[in-house]
Amino acid sequence: MAIRVVGFDLDGTLVDSALGLANTVDNMCERLGLPKPGKALVTTWIGNGIEVLLDRALLWANAPKDAEYRQNAMVILSECYQDELLSGSPLFPDVKETLEQLYSEGHQLVLITNKPSKFVPDLMDYLGISHLFAMMLGANDSIKIKPHPTPIFKVLGELGVMQSEFVFVGDSRNDILAAKNAGVTSIALTYGYNYGEPIVNESPDYIIHNFAELLPLIHQLKD
Repeated sequence: MAIRVVGFDLDGTLVDSALGLANTVDNMCERLGLPKPGKALVTTWIGNGIEVLLDRALLWANAPKDAEYRQNAMVILSECYQDELLSGSPLFPDVKETLEQLYSEGHQLVLITNKPSKFVPDLMDYLGISHLFAMMLGANDSIKIKPHPTPIFKVLGELGVMQSEFVFVGDSRNDILAAKNAGVTSIALTYGYNYGEPIVNESPDYIIHNFAELLPLIHQLKD
């Protein structure tokens, strides 16, 4: 059955947000008087949402473990996140052109990210791609986040498409597991942030090395 809907992860798939997220964590740690982990380490923490990112940073920095300290740290992290959101999340090469081509061919595009929902619209507008997406789901738009299949099932239900008509494109274990758990085809990109591990270890259905390879693959899956 022809592919009707293409779903995408955001960080590490559409946008190269590692530097922005690293600056966010480093700035938070500086304000809290904690050591700064830096980009190489923060990159291995990306993918499970801002709450887990915070916990990984505080654990690494051996920060106080009481709830009040964590709550204050989250407020600071959110402020730093907002400061770095736009400038720290450029599109990867060929993303916009490929999305525009898929859209022009009649595919419905959806975004499923573990990024907090409140940050998603401004970023997508800033990148100039929000108009291409039929749905954009952030971490607060479903009861579970990836790797749980709930966000994908929500898309399938609201758009009225079958599992065989949907593919999900991502760069990390959470993306591939979410696709597998939902019974849809997974396409993995090798350039993203899979906790420092090769994405091939997650056994996706297809692997591509740059975003421009997606278009011919989608055409292949339609045949």
